[in-house]
Amino acid sequence: MAPLDLLSKVISKTERVLIVGLGNILREDDGVGIYVVNGLEKRGLQNFVIDAGTAPQNYIHRIRRSSPEVIILIDAVDFRGRPGEIIFEDIYKIDEIAPSTTTHKFPIKTFAQLIRGLVGDIEIYLLGIQPRRIGYDFNLSEDIKESGDDIINSLINSFSRPFLLTKKPLEPACKRQRNKLR
Repeated sequence: MAPLDLLSKVISKTERVLIVGLGNILREDDGVGIYVVNGLEKRGLQNFVIDAGTAPQNYIHRIRRSSPEVIILIDAVDFRGRPGEIIFEDIYKIDEIAPSTTTHKFPIKTFAQLIRGLVGDIEIYLLGIQPRRIGYDFNLSEDIKESGDDIINSLINSFSRPFLLTKKPLEPACKRQRNKLR
């Protein structure tokens, strides 16, 4: 199954999805995760995304307070594919595809383990885009930008399908508890 089809399937199974964009917008294609999150925010999904940049560990408590059932990490990943190629995989199976995957200075598996330790047994996936170049510039390569746009459109479609219209914006667990008491 194609990566974006798998992504839609995962989103369709749950009410509480959090999308976390990773990357550095100053390093060309490394900024694709942030590009996707910004695109989703502009299209009205700001309650389902976090722009974690190069320091996702700084957002652990915000992630925990959101109590997601599924987290999708979006980042540039060198898995030796063609530039712009997309992978979608369970974070714990990613070593088979890209053994040296890190979220910059913080290993992505350590980040996932930290999230699971605080939030509980949740599904965590990596949506990776093969970069063309990672130098010092503000611009994404054209093929990377196209892949980012494909991901944005796929996520928008996944969140707007009739059976997903019931998806609720993520809110802190304490607020959900207060609402249950009312």
